[in-house]
Amino acid sequence: MKTKLALLTAFCISPFLLFSQVFINKSSFLDYPEFYTIKTSSVQLFSPNNDYLAIQEGNDNIIIIDSNNKIICKYSWNTMINEIKDSDTIFIKGWSSDSRYLWFASHYPMHLSYIARIDLANKETKYFSIFKNNTIYEFTIDFDKSILFYSDFLPSYSNDDYEINKDTIYNLWSLDLENNIINKINSTIGRSFNPKIISSGIIEFVINNKKVEYKY
Repeated sequence: MKTKLALLTAFCISPFLLFSQVFINKSSFLDYPEFYTIKTSSVQLFSPNNDYLAIQEGNDNIIIIDSNNKIICKYSWNTMINEIKDSDTIFIKGWSSDSRYLWFASHYPMHLSYIARIDLANKETKYFSIFKNNTIYEFTIDFDKSILFYSDFLPSYSNDDYEINKDTIYNLWSLDLENNIINKINSTIGRSFNPKIISSGIIEFVINNKKVEYKY
């Protein structure tokens, strides 16, 4: 494994660190007596089986309620601030197909602090503190296989990203969050990949202005 990581680091333009630590927290699951009044301005996402509703209040709180509007989980952005120092705003990313896991991430424009999943079966939240002192702009997650896909592309925020980045090689990676296995998927010059999960086991991304599907 050490040899594999050394090779990956050698070929990566801006070397990424694999996730440094995994944390598990159960404090978000309590016996909440109150019911939740849904605010129209909140971000809302039903689980695939429609038994649960995930609610994002601003970028600070995530609440999960059941079909009776009873709160079963409350999560605040600063819950893990002592363990993960660069914790920041949080964003719901999606549900696993079996409605067991709600995935979310803590990040701001070009820095990903951690990825986490709320496990409704075991009543715990698992955090993958992935990148330290690194920036990441584009990523997507396979919610069923617990695989993160990310690239080292960074936008220039100019009117012509490609002209500025046309001589730069960017790489698309996959990271198995549970097993800490990283693989290089593809490379491109000057452009982003815009990765998107089509279904569990299939990712779509852009190479040379063409959409490509990759099975894993």
